[in-house]
Amino acid sequence: MDLILEIRKNLDNSVVDSLSLLLEKKRISCIKQKKGENVFSKNIFVFDTEKKDSIQKVKKSLYKENNSNKFSFIDVSIINDEFTLIPLEYFEEELAEVFLNYNVPYSENKGLRYCWIPNFDLAIVFYYPEEIDNYFKDLADKVRITHTGFKFLSKIAEKKTDGFHLCIYKEYFELIVINKQKLLIYNVYPYKIMQDILYFLQVISKKLSITLSNSTLYYYGNFEKNIDFFTSFLKSLHPGSEKRFELENYTTLDTL
Repeated sequence: MDLILEIRKNLDNSVVDSLSLLLEKKRISCIKQKKGENVFSKNIFVFDTEKKDSIQKVKKSLYKENNSNKFSFIDVSIINDEFTLIPLEYFEEELAEVFLNYNVPYSENKGLRYCWIPNFDLAIVFYYPEEIDNYFKDLADKVRITHTGFKFLSKIAEKKTDGFHLCIYKEYFELIVINKQKLLIYNVYPYKIMQDILYFLQVISKKLSITLSNSTLYYYGNFEKNIDFFTSFLKSLHPGSEKRFELENYTTLDTL
């Protein structure tokens, strides 16, 4: 499977404290940070994760980019639909995979992790490629692996603003619906074209009995190239919604 690694670095070439990675199905994005300061795009590497020499090449590039110094912290976020949410009152670590397998087929070749989301009283349990544990551990003193849902839900939980919250990725998008400061839904959906996202929005709003044109739609993630088309298309379907769009300056990579 070909993946793309986008490296962002400080312009002054100084040593960077932390590295934030986003793993998608066919893409890895990377942002390097020092003292919480966001940095700028430099270059892109393409590699095949099934070839060890390619992985080593990328790791070597990261090491070189950081002036041959280890990172203090590498934060790895994974976007996939192999997860489930469990209320904290019912969560037990030894039963986490049992709950997960109600929604996701059992996989003996993948690792299992979970994260707590206290502000929603939930735990997110997910599968991930277990080999990731060994990919970057020699590049940093500490490596954390989480699901993007942990970060996105934690972000939305800060204010619990009513509306439809969309976080857009290359092949998936996350959707959170908040009503009366209550979480109604969180899910991850695949898409190929923008109309796919609109279809899911229509289906979910109908299922939840929420009029889409009366709701505020919040955008997050890599969305700028499609925002004009998306808003125009949605307005044509739901007249009166033209003042109900908000673009939020947030991506998973910004959250360490």
